[in-house]
Amino acid sequence: MEALWLIVFRIILSAIILGQTIGTAYFATVVNHEIGPYFVSQAMEAEAKRAQLIFVYLVLSTIATAISFFNLAMSICTCGQNRKEKNQAAFCRSLFTFIMACVGVVVIVFAIISAKTLWLWSPYFHANGQDNLARKARELAVLIIVVLAVNGCVVLFSIGACLVACVAKRGSEATDTNEAADKMSQEQVHGDVEAQLGVAGTIQHPEKAVVPKERETNNSVTSL
Repeated sequence: MEALWLIVFRIILSAIILGQTIGTAYFATVVNHEIGPYFVSQAMEAEAKRAQLIFVYLVLSTIATAISFFNLAMSICTCGQNRKEKNQAAFCRSLFTFIMACVGVVVIVFAIISAKTLWLWSPYFHANGQDNLARKARELAVLIIVVLAVNGCVVLFSIGACLVACVAKRGSEATDTNEAADKMSQEQVHGDVEAQLGVAGTIQHPEKAVVPKERETNNSVTSL
């Protein structure tokens, strides 16, 4: 049975990732249906291309967070499996984590660029009387910044938790090894004591060790 704190951490992390998925999906529709068409109508091709890049980033982020959510949900559901099934699931999760880490580097770069661009768009929209777009651009920029901060904290916490778990596992293995060695030494000492007691009994009562041989000699003579 896995540690309770690890299961609780995964549940909380799943809720956070689900919120990110919903938020990025919503703002992806905003960028694609409101901000992008506005720049196209104003013949601002450069900003329209930036809006398309932000839309692509939001779509990729939505897909990545959705996959991460299902991965965490699967890890919570497999808590009661046997060791072999857990090892297979752990290998799949490790491979998935490596792939997502590579994708995450690209997403982080897009996120920083998108947050900066959206933050600059907000006063532009406000100056041109587009208060609704200004508010949504500012909210999306804040969301991206918060997501980056939360993900950074989660990564640091995960690294710390892994280190603590490894140290605890090593300590437990060392304790088990010491207990096994102590048990073996105690059994060896107990066996030596029994052997010494047996030798001492033979020395104190030598006739007990001779009697069987005398009986064997008498029996052989009688048979002759």
